[in-house]
Amino acid sequence: MKTCFCTIGRKADSLESALDTAVHCGFQGVEIWGKEPHISERFDAERIARVRGAISDRGLAPLALGSYVGSLRNGLPVEIANGREAISIAKALGAPIIRVWAGHQSPENMPTKLLGEVVKFFKWFAPAAADEGLILAVERHEQTSTESIVGALQLFKEVAHPALRLNFQMR
Repeated sequence: MKTCFCTIGRKADSLESALDTAVHCGFQGVEIWGKEPHISERFDAERIARVRGAISDRGLAPLALGSYVGSLRNGLPVEIANGREAISIAKALGAPIIRVWAGHQSPENMPTKLLGEVVKFFKWFAPAAADEGLILAVERHEQTSTESIVGALQLFKEVAHPALRLNFQMR
């Protein structure tokens, strides 16, 4: 097992500074925050190569891409396109895990239609990621369907795919 520094912890800093912090603190790998200034949310082969080089040059491993895919704020077609981008970025980074979100409302407030779209999305995304050798780690986070253990269990039961895992974040 490798310890992993999430660069979002240094989101106001450059990626290089965040990576230097990971090295200084003794981490073996990093979850790259999936937003600027650390990496683009859109596939850019040259940029990803530079990020991968910066990680490698410091002796770190790219353990995860910290994406925001799965919120479904902009609807299912947009989220599927975002999912495809995240798969391409994670593959190019060499990161075996994509951190994802499950909707944008807590389970007790989530409309049935949105919950259905979240399930439909992950029934597409989990096999698509698995086909590329990737794992999806659903963030347990407030204002998502995995905010509660009941909501998380419901999602995992309905999607029922081994590539879908839970990233349990403490409050």
